[in-house]
Amino acid sequence: MSASGKESSFLLCNSFSISDDKKILRWNTKTKNYKVDVFKKFKATPTTIDWLISTRGQNYLLVVGFDDGSLKFITHTGVEEKHVSKAHKGAVKISVVRLELFSR
Repeated sequence: MSASGKESSFLLCNSFSISDDKKILRWNTKTKNYKVDVFKKFKATPTTIDWLISTRGQNYLLVVGFDDGSLKFITHTGVEEKHVSKAHKGAVKISVVRLELFSR
């Protein structure tokens, strides 16, 4: 299976949640009881997450916005690709444009 195939199946069988506990939890929806584990821990509180289709290396990146105005770009394996410490002043919300929605 190609890297993009592995990433696609990873995204199809997992859901992610964020909270004031400064963690991203991964919920495996393939299991009967939705097995949960900690995907990533942070010092700042995440305020928003979304998956971005990348044009470099990894096909999918998790974009995470934080209450301190920073952004992180994380691979599906949990590796931090980029950290922008002062992207905004205050909490960050993310909206990723999905071009495939407009290609009809």
